[in-house]
Formats: sequence, C-alpha cells, structure tokens
Amino acid sequence: SSPSHFYAFVNLRPKGEIEYYIVPSSVVAPKIKEEKSKSKKESIWYSFSLQNAKEYKDKWNLLENPK
Repeated sequence: SSPSHFYAFVNLRPKGEIEYYIVPSSVVAPKIKEEKSKSKKESIWYSFSLQNAKEYKDKWNLLENPK
C-alpha cells in the first residue's frame, strides 16, 4: 500500500444508479481475499467486500490531498 494510491470501485446498480467508492490502498491491501479457482488451476480471484468500502462512498475529496 502507498499513501498516494487509491482504488476506485464502481458498483453498477440494477436501475442504472452508479455508486463510487474511493478507497485508500492502505484500507484495501489488508482486506483483499485471494481464492484459487476450483475449475482452472491457474486462475486466482481477488475480492474486496463492499462492506469494507461503505464509508468511502463518493469520497472523491481523498484524491485532492493524499497523505
């Protein structure tokens, strides 16, 4: 993680609403889950829970002055 790196997660809702979550990499890095595919030996999936991103909804201001 780096204080100047952020993830922009986009949640495309069913009725056309779009949610944006601007999350610092220091929050994402320790909460990433890695899973190996059961059907393909070489595939690896990474996930980050929406619950961990909720407080960062529309936090575009974090990109103005990264610490």
